[in-house]
Amino acid sequence: MLVGFHGYAENAEAQLERLRGIPESARWLSISVQGLHRFYQRRTNLVVASWMTSQDREVAIRDNLAYVADVYRYRSG
Repeated sequence: MLVGFHGYAENAEAQLERLRGIPESARWLSISVQGLHRFYQRRTNLVVASWMTSQDREVAIRDNLAYVADVYRYRSG
């Protein structure tokens, strides 16, 4: 399993394309996880996401870890 996480103001589709560009990645199950905090990118109106902000950072880290663990369990289940 090859798991990727997009950067700020990106989406899971963009990261999945990067994962697919890795040599021999077709031999792996590739998963790109969308961040929990979605918003519209101003210039394109595309839905993008962020993993956290500086506010309530410790809470966001716990939320993100639980979310990613759920994604992993679902896909490997």
